Amino acid sequence: MKKSGYKIIFNLYFKFFIGLLILISIFMGIVLYILNVNMYSENSYANWSSWPGYFTSNFYKKISFEEGKPRLTDSAVSQLKEYKLSFQIVDKNGDAALEYNEPKGALKHYSPIDIVQLYKNGYSSGNYTMFVGSVNNRGEKWTYIIGFPAKISKITMYVNYDKFSKIKFIILSLFILLILLVAVYGIWMNHILSNITTGIKRLASNDYIPMKEEGMYKNVIYSLNILDSKLKASEEERKRNQTLREEWIANISHDLKTPLSPIKGYAEILTDSKYDVSLLDVKKYGEVILRNAENVEDIVENLNFTYQLKKWNASYKSQ
Repeated sequence: MKKSGYKIIFNLYFKFFIGLLILISIFMGIVLYILNVNMYSENSYANWSSWPGYFTSNFYKKISFEEGKPRLTDSAVSQLKEYKLSFQIVDKNGDAALEYNEPKGALKHYSPIDIVQLYKNGYSSGNYTMFVGSVNNRGEKWTYIIGFPAKISKITMYVNYDKFSKIKFIILSLFILLILLVAVYGIWMNHILSNITTGIKRLASNDYIPMKEEGMYKNVIYSLNILDSKLKASEEERKRNQTLREEWIANISHDLKTPLSPIKGYAEILTDSKYDVSLLDVKKYGEVILRNAENVEDIVENLNFTYQLKKWNASYKSQ
């Protein structure tokens, strides 16, 4: 019974853990689905929505200058071609000085506000999303724009700092409250399961107290109550059978003593030398002894028949 109680607890926690894993898996799947942009099938890292920003911020290393004019290194051209990217670099006046695979409708001149909007929002031109980076050449700042063949949303959130500083305590309080609720729920669950395991232990010691059939485990409690009633009924039947058996043995002893008494008495007379027994008396006593011996034989046969009948009835019920 003790092992069965622990098994119930293990199954309940196992199901809860599996359910939690399923929820986490679903959440992670949704997050991965949102973050994946399906931009480049051969490089899984390039499919993450955060990769264009990282790529753009490090692309300045692949831009060189000759006589104050920008040019792309061979590795830069190779990467732009591999990922099917567009490229523009503008001077301090906002004019495009170098272009590669620029999309249709791309601007040739950018005002400062255009650059800011591109940096913040990633203006989409056709199927391209623009990311902005910068490179310095002898103190002169150049701005380059890389277009990625995927629609990627840049999300910027503006909040009221004073209100956010206040609400963060509310969020923290809600988080602590959630932890407390989980702890209280765990304690409540442990209390219920403890009562169930205690009931199982009492069943084993024949000291079970019926419990109220309520809550999420009312079916388990109902089964324990039914099992207890059946065990008590079996125990009462066992005691009743024991009483009947003792009475039956007492009756058998009485029935055996009744014919044995005259057999013993007449046998003592016949074997005692102080009695002068005639042949007529011997015959008379022998008839009494024979009759009572036949009675004992009948009792033994009836006892054997009763045992065989009970044995057959037990085997029939087991089938």
